[in-house]
Amino acid sequence: MKKIRLIMLASAILLFAACTKDGSDPVIPKNSWTLNSTQHLVVGSSRASVSGSTDATIIYKDGSNEAVTLGFKALPTANATYELVEAGTSLSDNQCHLSVTNATNNLLFKGNTASVEVIIGENKKIIVTIPEVNVAPVISGTALKFKAALYETN
Repeated sequence: MKKIRLIMLASAILLFAACTKDGSDPVIPKNSWTLNSTQHLVVGSSRASVSGSTDATIIYKDGSNEAVTLGFKALPTANATYELVEAGTSLSDNQCHLSVTNATNNLLFKGNTASVEVIIGENKKIIVTIPEVNVAPVISGTALKFKAALYETN
């Protein structure tokens, strides 16, 4: 009788152990940005060169013609952490600029630097995670809270 219980217990342990999930898929956030408490879903993206400059940009657009633009000295080609700096700063290899265009303003990153995670995904698509930072109108106005998880769609 003890052997049967022992065999049943061992079988139950093996059965439950077989149900564990090793190597589960990572959670990928929505392709979106949040400006204050309003979430914007990305419906398209494009790469561009800045006129009169060697800088490269990625533009992420939502369905209402609002957009996020990230500027790099050169488009990233490997996973890295970039330093987000204010507009007007000359970019080094590991820095980037941020601008947000909404219905009423062109907003730029303002404040201390922030770390932006860049991952190169399938087909060399660039995935970017930006922590909560302040963006403010170019001329004057109230700063807004911005954060994003963005990846190229095209």
